[in-house]
Amino acid sequence: MTTDNNPTAKLRKEESDEKFIEWSKSTSETTYDVVALANNLKRIGHKAPTGLDIGGGIGTYAKSVVASCPDQDVRITVVDPGVDANEQRVEADGVDYVLAPFDATFDSDEKYDFIIFRTVLHHLIADTESDTYQTQLTALTKAKSLLKPDGFIFVSENFYQPWIGTDTTSRIIFAVTSCKAKGIAGLARRLGANTAGEGVRFRSLQAWTQIYDRVGFKIESHDLHPWWGGVMPFWQKLPLLCKDRYQAAQILTQTEAS
Repeated sequence: MTTDNNPTAKLRKEESDEKFIEWSKSTSETTYDVVALANNLKRIGHKAPTGLDIGGGIGTYAKSVVASCPDQDVRITVVDPGVDANEQRVEADGVDYVLAPFDATFDSDEKYDFIIFRTVLHHLIADTESDTYQTQLTALTKAKSLLKPDGFIFVSENFYQPWIGTDTTSRIIFAVTSCKAKGIAGLARRLGANTAGEGVRFRSLQAWTQIYDRVGFKIESHDLHPWWGGVMPFWQKLPLLCKDRYQAAQILTQTEAS
């Protein structure tokens, strides 16, 4: 099932979408963050948990999670504004779709057991640093309002730990990738930044933790990707002032019940 939650909302058709779809197609039941979420769903023992997959693209991740929990009637609704994703979505039992952005205007009559942000929070950006912070804060606040009192957030993110300061590396990445000048955007894209010219706002673990605290979440678990980020050339680390980078899957539980 596919519905349009907000017909007047802006839909995405960005250059990076094609690469994201290509990457997400490789997701399976053995992918580390599928395993992490499935294990948590099995642990809570809910017979029919319902969830939202924010920015879930073509639905491969949602399909893999449902398939990993055969003894539970898991249902996941994928919320994504991507035109390309909508055209290539997978069909699977237990997976529904809403073609819409996840912002302050998003609405649902249902409360959910879990909400997924799989490598998507860093794509929730605005034109300025302060507005981007507010955009990410608003998304997590909206997600909390849609959770059941014992519900949780599942986050998979790339974390950049700087040599200097608490969030310096991610600020540099945002400044470079959000620059629309053809020379800079073109160079950044050739160096591997798929979002060059569009912008992307990663954060350090400390910076995300501060946002989680403000919204009313605490990190319950933090599972590292088995290999991503382990090899980062020094020529990339130096200009980004990056000490370390890694990807992790997190379970966030509520410190204040909604």
